[in-house]
Amino acid sequence: MAEPAWEPASYPRKSRLSGILEKRGLNYQGFLERSFRDPETFWRWFFEDADLPWPVPFSRVLDLSRGKPWPRWFPEGKTNLAWWTVGRRASLHPDRIALIWEKENGEVVSLTYGELDEQVRRFAAGLVDLGLAPGDRVGIFLPLNLHAVVALLGVSAAGGIAVPLFSGFGVEAVRIRLEDSAARMLITQGQTSRRGKAIRLLDIAQKAVQDLPSLNHVIMFDPPPGGSGITPAEEVFAASPVETYPWFPGETPFMLIYTSGTTGRPKGTVHVHAGFPVKAAQDMIHLFDVQEGDVITWLTDLGWMMGPWLVLGGLMLGATVLLYDGAPDYPEPHRLFDVWLRHRAGLVGLSPTFVRAVRGRVEDWLGRQDLDGIRAIGSTGEPWTEEAWWWTFEHLGRKRAPILNYSGGTEISGGILGCVVVRPIAPLSFNTAVPGVEADVVDEAGNPVVDEVGYLVVRNV
Repeated sequence: MAEPAWEPASYPRKSRLSGILEKRGLNYQGFLERSFRDPETFWRWFFEDADLPWPVPFSRVLDLSRGKPWPRWFPEGKTNLAWWTVGRRASLHPDRIALIWEKENGEVVSLTYGELDEQVRRFAAGLVDLGLAPGDRVGIFLPLNLHAVVALLGVSAAGGIAVPLFSGFGVEAVRIRLEDSAARMLITQGQTSRRGKAIRLLDIAQKAVQDLPSLNHVIMFDPPPGGSGITPAEEVFAASPVETYPWFPGETPFMLIYTSGTTGRPKGTVHVHAGFPVKAAQDMIHLFDVQEGDVITWLTDLGWMMGPWLVLGGLMLGATVLLYDGAPDYPEPHRLFDVWLRHRAGLVGLSPTFVRAVRGRVEDWLGRQDLDGIRAIGSTGEPWTEEAWWWTFEHLGRKRAPILNYSGGTEISGGILGCVVVRPIAPLSFNTAVPGVEADVVDEAGNPVVDEVGYLVVRNV
């Protein structure tokens, strides 16, 4: 096996995971084994460690009485992910910054938890006034910006099912997903900007919804003057905010998010109030050491799993989520790094493709910056090349910040393999199965293998 490039002694603060291990009197391997063998204890520990109480407590963690293919998670428990993410956090620290949104033109908009909670409550009430009923699907065709967060949480708060759509899609890709999900509403915006050029989402949306029998409303942020067949978002916000969030059984769906469709027709995966957000927050605590008040960010989109993951996991834990809506290397190749540093992001997520695109163009600029505030670098979605990994570790991480690889999938709302900051990390590697997921690599006969290519399996399902 490769020698470690990074050691836990380089980590700049006490991680949440190390505190959890001390509290439970376990080393990391013991904690990992407990997570595989005793889900009842493990998940109760998680909700306690994450400070995420249930409004209506569950009776047990996992009911397998119908067999492993048909588990029931957190039976009898009720919650609302909008309450977990903003409602409760607004009651605890209303003046803490929840979202920072920087546009490509440099404009910055911030919302506190109190302000975000108010917007979500109003938007949810306005959607209900428009006729949204529990279980109705709502397409969200927006970049990963403040509007997208309010839309996602507002739909969920009202009991609807959000259908996030990649903001780079064309007409046919948007239409296929709206038709497949039988969406009742579509939320979009007039236009966005990439490399200084306007991209009219309105034109794509209007063509995509033509003759869709299920669709009743197109709700638009920043609509153009005189637009027809459009409900301006301002009218939705005009509703009196819902006074309390309704409680839903934990397995109530809130999101239908599509896989890429690269090997066939796109497939919608259903996620529930006490599923996707819980997994996102759990991975953020155990793998990425997200703590209250941290500024966290990721280079992603709402239509990719990592967009909702970033928003829901970060807000669940009381962090500040930084959103950048623009080309990451425009107008200068270091633009994204500049955004991260100006807003003091501690956990930053990128892709090897982005690194390869800017490598050779930003070294001088990075060399003049104070990068001590970047404590960890996340990566997912594709494998590294050795050159890109070492470049990132040396030039962005300064051999001090670990690169935390993360791999899972849209279907499971988070990771199977990852890295923790309490173990050494070798180049290009994972250093753990994600707690709660007993992953292994086996050969054709099902025997575990090490330092060989094999099949990735999960044993505790």
